[in-house]
Amino acid sequence: MRWPRPLSRRLRLLLLSPSYPPDFSPISLQAWIIARGLQRRGWNVHVVAGTLFWSFRKDPSLPLDSETNVARLRPLPRTLQRISSRFLSSETQAVMEAHFVTQLARRRYHRDRPALILSLQRSSHIAGEELARRWHAPFVPYFLDPFQTNPFHNDTPWTRRWYKRKMESLLRHARVALFPTAEMAHRELGQRQPLVRHAIVPHAVDRSIVQPVRHPPRDQKGTNVCAAHFGALYGKRTLAPLLAGLDIMCRQSPEQYEKLRIDLYMSFPPKTDVSQSAAHGAVIRWRREIPYREAIARQAAYHFLLLIDAPVTPCDFLPSKLLDGIAQGKYVLGITPPSSVSTRMLRAYGHRAADIFSPEDIARSLKSSIEEVSSDPQRSLRPPVHEFDDTHIIGVLHTTLTSAARA
Repeated sequence: MRWPRPLSRRLRLLLLSPSYPPDFSPISLQAWIIARGLQRRGWNVHVVAGTLFWSFRKDPSLPLDSETNVARLRPLPRTLQRISSRFLSSETQAVMEAHFVTQLARRRYHRDRPALILSLQRSSHIAGEELARRWHAPFVPYFLDPFQTNPFHNDTPWTRRWYKRKMESLLRHARVALFPTAEMAHRELGQRQPLVRHAIVPHAVDRSIVQPVRHPPRDQKGTNVCAAHFGALYGKRTLAPLLAGLDIMCRQSPEQYEKLRIDLYMSFPPKTDVSQSAAHGAVIRWRREIPYREAIARQAAYHFLLLIDAPVTPCDFLPSKLLDGIAQGKYVLGITPPSSVSTRMLRAYGHRAADIFSPEDIARSLKSSIEEVSSDPQRSLRPPVHEFDDTHIIGVLHTTLTSAARA
C-alpha cells in the first residue's frame, strides 16, 4: 500500500461547491465523493461550500472526511430567500453568490493559495474564474449541470444570453473543462468543441453506499406491483406526464391499473401535483423525503423505480437518481424526452424509457413494466460495475487535474 505524501508536500486543491455534507443535494454528494477520493490520492483538498439563496436539508447519514478542510457560506434568512427568488433574476443571484464565495476564499487563503481551483456549479464557476484571475492559478470547471441552458430552470431569453457570454469567458480562463456526458459537452461547447480542451468525467457512484440489490422486494407475495420515485420535482418537472399516462391506463387497462402502487418521496411536492393526483388516490401515495442512505436501502423494497425528467428538447441533464438505480441493478422506468441522455442510458443498460410527450406511450410502458414484474417479481438487471465506480472515476479525475496543474 502506498501511503499519501505529507500534507505540506501535496498539491493544494480548492473545491468550490454550492453544498457539502451534512447538507444534502446531488451536488453535495458528488463534492464529497470527489474530495474524499482526491484526498486519498494525495491531494490536499480544501472546500468552500454554501449558497445564499437556498437552505439545504441536513442529512446526518452522509459521513464527513476529517482530513478535508471546509469553509461554509452562511445562507440568507428564509424570508430574504423568498424575497430574492421573487425579485432577483437567476444571473443576479449567481453573481451575488459568486462575490461572497470569492471574498470568503480570499480571506481564508490569501497566504496559502491553492495550486488548482475546481468548481462544480453555476455560481461556483463564476467564483472560480474570478479567483483564478486574481491568483493566476489553474482553473477547472466541472459542469455537472448544464451552464447555459438548464432544463430544470425557468430561464428567460435574456438570462440565457447572459450565461452564453459568461460561458465564453469561463472557457477562456479554464485550463480544461469537464463534462459528465459527451452530449452535454457538445451542447455547451457547440462549434468551439474542437478548439477547447475538455474531458468527459462521468458522475461517480459511491460503492460503499450504493450496493447491487441481492434480495427480492418485500411485496413479492402480494398482488400489488410497487414502484417508487425518490427526489423533489422542481423547475419544469411535474407529475403531469405520469398522471396523463395513468388516466389512459385506468380506462384501457383497469386490471393492471388496480395492481399498481406508486410511492412518491419528496418534502415539498408542488401543490398542483398534489391536487391533480387526488383522482388517482388509490395508486399514488405521498411519502416524506428520507435521508440518502435510507432511500438507497428502501429502493430494494420496490419492484421498479420511476424517473421523471424535464419535458424539454434537447435534455442533456443527467439525474443522479438514475445512476443510483442503474448502479443497484434495479429496474428503472424513465419518463423522459426521446433524445435525452436519460433515454440513451436507460436503453443502453436494459431499462425502459417512455416518451414524456406521449401519454399513450407512458401508459403502455407502465402496463409492460407491471406485466414483466408480475411474471418475475425478483427481476433485476446486472449493474455496470466499471463505468460509474467512484474509484475509476476519481482515477480519471486525478489524472486530468494533475495534468492541468502541471501544464
